[in-house]
Amino acid sequence: MKPEVFQSLMIGKVLLNQAHTLCLSKDGHEASSGLVILQDALELIFLSLLIEKGVDEYKTIEGFSFD
Repeated sequence: MKPEVFQSLMIGKVLLNQAHTLCLSKDGHEASSGLVILQDALELIFLSLLIEKGVDEYKTIEGFSFD
């Protein structure tokens, strides 16, 4: 695993844990901020997967699979 991918996944995990706590809050503002953090965490995790797979914006992704 590439070091930058590992770091991104660890940050994604921390954000995911924070989002989980906030999304379960009864306060609407906290729950909304939890959803924003959740979106950021998922984007970071998906970007990490693409980097590990070797996909960048110049390659087409139709030839890749999720194995």
